[in-house]
Amino acid sequence: MTNPRDEALDFLSRLGSNPATAFKEDGVADTVKAILAEIGLSFEQDTFGNIISKVAGTDPTANPLAVIAHMDHPGFEITGSHPDGYIATAMGGVPQSSFEPGVPIQVLLPDGSRVSGATGGKHGDDKGR
Repeated sequence: MTNPRDEALDFLSRLGSNPATAFKEDGVADTVKAILAEIGLSFEQDTFGNIISKVAGTDPTANPLAVIAHMDHPGFEITGSHPDGYIATAMGGVPQSSFEPGVPIQVLLPDGSRVSGATGGKHGDDKGR
């Protein structure tokens, strides 16, 4: 792919197709590493899962630049069932507004399929959310 715009859109599409709630970002990490390898950039992954790649600049007097990004996003993990549906645990800074009834959600099943639904409201005490 020689068009930078198309290449960028391809990369974003590939990254966005992976589920990536907190502590479940392996698919995104694998995609980042594949993209770096495809464009010929070496990288390392530290014990925390951070992927580090360095690109040398052409101006030795220029200040260094660091680009940092999360590979995850807030989400829920289904941790139990209830007669009216499922119980989910918030992971990664889910905003309080997400606990209101009727918030649209997508559930990613183990086989990779997705099911649309909506939140039923708060369950349990605030400490568990």
